[in-house]
Amino acid sequence: MQLSHVISDLVLAASGAYSFVRYFPRLGVQMATLWGVFLVPVALAALFGALRFAGVHENMVDISNRLQQVVATLGSCGLMLGSYGLISRGPPQKVTVYAFLVAGLVMLALVVTGVADSLRGSMQLVAMVSVLACGLAACVMGKQAIGAFLLAALVLSAAAVWSGGYLSSPALRIDVFHYLLAASLICFGLAANAKSRG
Repeated sequence: MQLSHVISDLVLAASGAYSFVRYFPRLGVQMATLWGVFLVPVALAALFGALRFAGVHENMVDISNRLQQVVATLGSCGLMLGSYGLISRGPPQKVTVYAFLVAGLVMLALVVTGVADSLRGSMQLVAMVSVLACGLAACVMGKQAIGAFLLAALVLSAAAVWSGGYLSSPALRIDVFHYLLAASLICFGLAANAKSRG
């Protein structure tokens, strides 16, 4: 058992689940769906990661990896349109939500089958740029709280991704990644809370 990894993965899982359940349902079904396809797979991937580090079964890593593919493709589509929904007056149109979800599912299929594995990294980059654009736009539009939390979530996510290059200990890299990403998910939830408060 790798206790520190179990704890950090459980913190990440709890952060994703808490952010989703606590903040997004009040924004309506469409917004909850968009954010759900991002936050729920993150939480589940972290949960199965914790089970793997706890030594429950080696297959847990395969399940966690599949869920990470869901996050990188379908989840990225939800994150992009969901971020836009936080700064727009109303929720995205149903047809737009369906289009983004279908596109995400197609990309997921391409990644899972190995046809276009490079989509995984590309979609994550596009999603981060989209969050940056929405965060800056929110600040310009006078929605400073939403913008600040979106930008904080982006900075924390970027720090989680790039921290591995600056930490010498592999064990520390994993835990720092989990904790920074957990803080990022909470910031996304706080952006939704700011949106619901008008």
